[in-house]
Amino acid sequence: MPRMKPPKGYCTLTEATRILHLSNESIRRYVAKGKIHYLLPDGRKQGFYRKRDVYNLANELNAFVNTEEETTALNFTVATREDLAGIARVGNALFSSGNSTTIPSWRYMLLERNAETQYALKQDNEVIGFATILPLKPGSKTLERLLRSDTISQAALSAQEIETFEPGKHIDLYIGAIGIDPDLDKDKRRRYGAALASRLINAIIDLGRRGIIIDKVIALGATHNGIRLLQAFGLHEIEPKAPGKRAFIMDVKESGSSVSMQYKEALQESRVTEEQDSTNG
Repeated sequence: MPRMKPPKGYCTLTEATRILHLSNESIRRYVAKGKIHYLLPDGRKQGFYRKRDVYNLANELNAFVNTEEETTALNFTVATREDLAGIARVGNALFSSGNSTTIPSWRYMLLERNAETQYALKQDNEVIGFATILPLKPGSKTLERLLRSDTISQAALSAQEIETFEPGKHIDLYIGAIGIDPDLDKDKRRRYGAALASRLINAIIDLGRRGIIIDKVIALGATHNGIRLLQAFGLHEIEPKAPGKRAFIMDVKESGSSVSMQYKEALQESRVTEEQDSTNG
Protein backbone atom coordinates (compact mmCIF):
# COMPACT_ATOMS: atom_id res chain seq x y z
CA MET A 1 0.00 0.00 0.00
CA PRO A 2 1.50 3.41 -0.98
CA ARG A 3 2.60 5.70 1.82
CA MET A 4 -0.11 8.21 2.74
CA LYS A 5 0.69 11.85 3.46
CA PRO A 6 -0.48 13.11 6.87
CA PRO A 7 -3.76 15.04 6.80
CA LYS A 8 -3.50 18.77 7.46
CA GLY A 9 -2.58 19.40 11.11
CA TYR A 10 -1.16 15.90 11.67
CA CYS A 11 2.28 14.36 11.48
CA THR A 12 3.87 10.92 11.27
CA LEU A 13 5.32 8.99 14.19
CA THR A 14 8.81 9.72 12.85
CA GLU A 15 8.18 13.47 12.91
CA ALA A 16 6.59 13.27 16.37
CA THR A 17 9.65 11.47 17.76
CA ARG A 18 11.91 14.13 16.21
CA ILE A 19 9.94 17.00 17.79
CA LEU A 20 9.61 15.37 21.20
CA HIS A 21 12.95 13.52 21.39
CA LEU A 22 11.03 10.51 22.75
CA SER A 23 10.85 6.86 21.77
CA ASN A 24 7.96 5.45 19.75
CA GLU A 25 6.71 3.64 22.85
CA SER A 26 6.78 6.82 24.97
CA ILE A 27 4.72 8.66 22.38
CA ARG A 28 2.18 5.83 22.29
CA ARG A 29 1.88 6.09 26.08
CA TYR A 30 1.06 9.79 25.77
CA VAL A 31 -1.59 8.87 23.18
CA ALA A 32 -3.09 6.35 25.62
CA LYS A 33 -3.19 9.04 28.32
CA GLY A 34 -5.02 11.44 26.01
CA LYS A 35 -2.16 13.95 25.67
CA ILE A 36 -1.87 13.43 21.89
CA HIS A 37 -4.81 12.77 19.57
CA TYR A 38 -4.20 9.80 17.24
CA LEU A 39 -5.92 9.50 13.86
CA LEU A 40 -6.08 6.12 12.11
CA PRO A 41 -7.61 6.44 8.62
CA ASP A 42 -9.82 3.60 7.40
CA GLY A 43 -7.89 0.72 5.90
CA ARG A 44 -4.53 1.91 7.24
CA LYS A 45 -2.25 0.14 9.70
CA GLN A 46 -0.36 3.27 10.72
CA GLY A 47 -1.98 6.49 11.81
CA PHE A 48 -1.03 10.09 12.43
CA TYR A 49 -0.56 12.34 15.46
CA ARG A 50 -2.17 15.76 15.89
CA LYS A 51 0.71 18.19 15.49
CA ARG A 52 -0.67 20.82 17.86
CA ASP A 53 -0.83 18.22 20.64
CA VAL A 54 2.72 17.12 19.86
CA TYR A 55 3.99 20.69 20.03
CA ASN A 56 2.04 21.43 23.22
CA LEU A 57 3.62 18.40 24.86
CA ALA A 58 7.06 19.49 23.61
CA ASN A 59 6.51 22.90 25.21
CA GLU A 60 5.57 21.28 28.52
CA LEU A 61 8.60 19.02 28.47
CA ASN A 62 10.89 21.89 27.48
CA ALA A 63 9.50 23.90 30.38
CA PHE A 64 10.39 21.12 32.83
CA VAL A 65 6.72 20.39 33.61
CA ASN A 66 5.93 17.03 35.17
CA THR A 67 2.90 16.30 33.00
CA GLU A 68 1.65 13.65 35.40
CA GLU A 69 1.07 16.23 38.14
CA GLU A 70 -1.95 18.38 38.88
CA THR A 71 -0.85 21.18 36.53
CA THR A 72 -3.61 20.00 34.18
CA ALA A 73 -6.16 21.24 36.77
CA LEU A 74 -4.89 24.81 36.49
CA ASN A 75 -6.88 27.37 34.51
CA PHE A 76 -4.93 29.76 32.26
CA THR A 77 -7.03 32.62 30.90
CA VAL A 78 -6.87 36.16 29.58
CA ALA A 79 -7.08 38.33 32.69
CA THR A 80 -10.30 40.20 33.44
CA ARG A 81 -10.74 43.33 35.53
CA GLU A 82 -11.74 41.06 38.43
CA ASP A 83 -8.40 39.22 38.19
CA LEU A 84 -6.26 42.35 38.53
CA ALA A 85 -6.32 42.43 42.34
CA GLY A 86 -5.04 38.85 42.47
CA ILE A 87 -2.39 39.62 39.88
CA ALA A 88 -1.33 42.71 41.84
CA ARG A 89 -1.13 40.68 45.05
CA VAL A 90 1.22 38.13 43.46
CA GLY A 91 3.21 40.79 41.60
CA ASN A 92 3.68 42.97 44.68
CA ALA A 93 4.70 39.95 46.76
CA LEU A 94 7.34 39.08 44.17
CA PHE A 95 8.66 42.46 43.15
CA SER A 96 8.02 44.79 46.10
CA SER A 97 7.73 44.57 49.87
CA GLY A 98 4.54 43.34 51.49
CA ASN A 99 1.39 41.73 50.12
CA SER A 100 -0.45 44.82 48.94
CA THR A 101 -3.28 44.38 46.43
CA THR A 102 -2.89 47.95 45.16
CA ILE A 103 -3.36 47.71 41.39
CA PRO A 104 -0.91 49.85 39.35
CA SER A 105 -2.70 52.24 37.01
CA TRP A 106 -0.82 50.86 34.00
CA ARG A 107 -2.61 47.51 34.41
CA TYR A 108 -5.97 49.22 33.88
CA MET A 109 -4.48 51.02 30.88
CA LEU A 110 -3.31 47.73 29.37
CA LEU A 111 -6.70 46.12 29.90
CA GLU A 112 -8.42 48.95 28.03
CA ARG A 113 -5.82 49.26 25.28
CA ASN A 114 -5.26 45.56 24.55
CA ALA A 115 -7.15 43.05 26.70
CA GLU A 116 -4.83 40.20 25.64
CA THR A 117 -1.72 41.54 27.32
CA GLN A 118 -2.35 40.09 30.80
CA TYR A 119 -2.97 36.46 31.70
CA ALA A 120 -3.98 34.81 34.96
CA LEU A 121 -3.16 31.30 36.17
CA LYS A 122 -5.84 30.15 38.59
CA GLN A 123 -6.48 27.23 40.89
CA ASP A 124 -9.97 26.92 42.34
CA ASN A 125 -10.73 30.39 40.93
CA GLU A 126 -7.83 31.98 42.88
CA VAL A 127 -5.03 33.74 41.02
CA ILE A 128 -1.77 31.96 41.79
CA GLY A 129 0.27 33.28 38.88
CA PHE A 130 0.27 35.77 36.04
CA ALA A 131 2.04 36.79 32.86
CA THR A 132 2.26 40.17 31.15
CA ILE A 133 3.21 40.73 27.52
CA LEU A 134 3.62 44.07 25.78
CA PRO A 135 3.20 44.31 21.98
CA LEU A 136 5.35 47.18 20.73
CA LYS A 137 6.04 48.80 17.40
CA PRO A 138 9.18 47.19 15.89
CA GLY A 139 12.27 49.24 16.66
CA SER A 140 10.38 51.36 19.19
CA LYS A 141 12.34 53.37 21.76
CA THR A 142 9.84 52.06 24.30
CA LEU A 143 11.71 48.76 24.35
CA GLU A 144 14.99 50.45 25.31
CA ARG A 145 13.21 52.23 28.16
CA LEU A 146 11.74 48.94 29.40
CA LEU A 147 15.12 47.22 29.30
CA ARG A 148 16.59 50.00 31.45
CA SER A 149 13.75 50.00 34.01
CA ASP A 150 13.47 47.82 37.10
CA THR A 151 9.70 47.47 36.68
CA ILE A 152 7.04 48.22 34.08
CA SER A 153 5.75 50.94 36.41
CA GLN A 154 9.11 52.73 36.20
CA ALA A 155 8.95 52.71 32.39
CA ALA A 156 5.87 55.00 32.59
CA LEU A 157 4.16 53.58 29.51
CA SER A 158 1.41 55.38 27.65
CA ALA A 159 -1.49 53.68 25.88
CA GLN A 160 -0.18 54.91 22.51
CA GLU A 161 2.99 52.85 22.98
CA ILE A 162 1.05 49.57 23.21
CA GLU A 163 0.07 47.96 19.92
CA THR A 164 -3.19 46.11 19.32
CA PHE A 165 -3.29 42.64 17.78
CA GLU A 166 -4.39 42.94 14.16
CA PRO A 167 -3.82 40.46 11.29
CA GLY A 168 -0.87 41.52 9.16
CA LYS A 169 0.57 43.92 11.74
CA HIS A 170 4.25 43.55 12.68
CA ILE A 171 5.13 43.79 16.38
CA ASP A 172 7.98 43.19 18.80
CA LEU A 173 6.74 41.28 21.83
CA TYR A 174 8.17 42.12 25.25
CA ILE A 175 7.56 39.55 27.99
CA GLY A 176 7.07 41.86 30.95
CA ALA A 177 6.73 39.42 33.80
CA ILE A 178 5.95 35.81 34.62
CA GLY A 179 5.26 35.21 38.29
CA ILE A 180 3.95 32.55 40.67
CA ASP A 181 2.68 33.17 44.20
CA PRO A 182 5.79 33.06 46.43
CA ASP A 183 3.73 31.69 49.32
CA LEU A 184 3.43 28.34 47.53
CA ASP A 185 6.02 25.70 48.38
CA LYS A 186 9.16 25.54 46.25
CA ASP A 187 8.18 22.44 44.26
CA LYS A 188 4.78 23.85 43.33
CA ARG A 189 6.30 27.20 42.35
CA ARG A 190 8.66 25.39 39.98
CA ARG A 191 5.97 23.22 38.40
CA TYR A 192 3.32 25.92 38.22
CA GLY A 193 5.82 28.41 36.84
CA ALA A 194 6.78 26.01 34.08
CA ALA A 195 3.10 25.32 33.33
CA LEU A 196 2.44 29.07 33.16
CA ALA A 197 5.36 29.58 30.78
CA SER A 198 4.36 26.74 28.45
CA ARG A 199 0.76 27.96 28.27
CA LEU A 200 1.89 31.50 27.59
CA ILE A 201 4.01 30.15 24.73
CA ASN A 202 0.90 28.42 23.34
CA ALA A 203 -0.96 31.74 23.52
CA ILE A 204 1.85 33.44 21.60
CA ILE A 205 1.84 30.70 18.97
CA ASP A 206 -1.92 31.23 18.65
CA LEU A 207 -1.23 34.85 17.71
CA GLY A 208 0.47 33.42 14.62
CA ARG A 209 -2.70 31.54 13.69
CA ARG A 210 -4.50 34.86 13.83
CA GLY A 211 -2.01 36.47 11.48
CA ILE A 212 -0.15 38.68 13.96
CA ILE A 213 3.46 38.94 12.76
CA ILE A 214 5.98 38.86 15.61
CA ASP A 215 9.42 40.04 14.56
CA LYS A 216 11.20 39.67 17.89
CA VAL A 217 10.50 38.35 21.38
CA ILE A 218 12.37 40.13 24.18
CA ALA A 219 12.53 39.51 27.93
CA LEU A 220 14.53 40.24 31.07
CA GLY A 221 15.66 37.24 33.10
CA ALA A 222 15.42 37.67 36.86
CA THR A 223 15.66 34.19 38.38
CA HIS A 224 17.69 31.06 37.62
CA ASN A 225 14.60 29.07 36.63
CA GLY A 226 13.25 31.99 34.60
CA ILE A 227 16.49 32.26 32.64
CA ARG A 228 16.49 28.51 31.98
CA LEU A 229 12.94 28.77 30.64
CA LEU A 230 13.81 31.64 28.31
CA GLN A 231 16.78 29.69 26.97
CA ALA A 232 14.72 26.50 26.58
CA PHE A 233 12.20 28.40 24.47
CA GLY A 234 14.89 29.72 22.14
CA LEU A 235 15.81 33.17 23.45
CA HIS A 236 19.51 33.97 23.69
CA GLU A 237 21.28 36.45 25.95
CA ILE A 238 22.31 39.85 24.66
CA GLU A 239 24.35 42.65 26.17
CA PRO A 240 22.26 44.26 28.93
CA LYS A 241 21.10 47.86 28.67
CA ALA A 242 21.60 48.48 32.40
CA PRO A 243 23.88 47.07 35.13
CA GLY A 244 22.50 44.03 36.92
CA LYS A 245 20.09 43.17 34.11
CA ARG A 246 20.10 40.03 31.97
CA ALA A 247 18.36 40.59 28.65
CA PHE A 248 17.25 37.92 26.18
CA ILE A 249 15.97 38.07 22.64
CA MET A 250 14.72 35.85 19.83
CA ASP A 251 14.66 36.97 16.20
CA VAL A 252 11.68 34.91 15.12
CA LYS A 253 12.48 34.91 11.41
CA GLU A 254 16.05 33.71 11.94
CA SER A 255 15.44 31.35 14.88
CA GLY A 256 15.26 27.60 14.43
CA SER A 257 14.01 26.88 17.96
CA SER A 258 11.00 24.63 18.48
CA VAL A 259 8.87 27.56 19.63
CA SER A 260 9.76 29.81 16.69
CA MET A 261 9.11 26.97 14.22
CA GLN A 262 5.69 26.36 15.78
CA TYR A 263 4.87 30.04 15.57
CA LYS A 264 6.00 30.31 11.94
CA GLU A 265 3.96 27.26 10.99
CA ALA A 266 0.93 28.78 12.71
CA LEU A 267 1.50 32.09 10.89
CA GLN A 268 1.66 30.20 7.60
CA GLU A 269 -1.72 28.63 8.39
CA SER A 270 -3.18 32.12 8.70
CA ARG A 271 -2.12 32.87 5.09
CA VAL A 272 -1.49 36.50 6.09
CA THR A 273 2.03 36.53 4.65
CA GLU A 274 0.74 35.11 1.33
CA GLU A 275 -1.90 37.83 1.17
CA GLN A 276 0.75 40.48 1.85
CA ASP A 277 2.99 39.07 -0.90
CA SER A 278 0.12 39.11 -3.44
CA THR A 279 -0.74 42.69 -2.46
CA ASN A 280 2.88 43.80 -2.79
CA GLY A 281 3.14 42.01 -6.13
